Amino acid sequence: MSRSYGEAAVAEARWGAVSTWFIGVPKPDELSNPQEQAWEAAEMMRQHQRYHLRWPRSGGKQWPAPALDGLDPVSRQEAERVAAETLADWERAGSPRLSAHSIKGVFQCLLTFPGFQEAAA
Repeated sequence: MSRSYGEAAVAEARWGAVSTWFIGVPKPDELSNPQEQAWEAAEMMRQHQRYHLRWPRSGGKQWPAPALDGLDPVSRQEAERVAAETLADWERAGSPRLSAHSIKGVFQCLLTFPGFQEAAA
């Protein structure tokens, strides 16, 4: 249903659920890394995927260049590792905050973007 935005929509739904999970504060034993480090890496990956998967942005503006792209190779690899571990931690916790309602919200958001509407016409 999301056409060429499918991969970006899935990433947005997953990372959005991870972000919401952090608001509820995961239990310390649910995280492989310190909470602050896990949060920062997850947000960096979300920004990275929004930019590179071309997730539309309100107002038609492009997302700013992701911070992950500006890191030196060692720091970037570390951030990617922590983000992957955080996503795996979230999945092990039962993928909290990912529901039919949250997925519908991502799709409804996509429906509001002019580029998506134009492609449907």
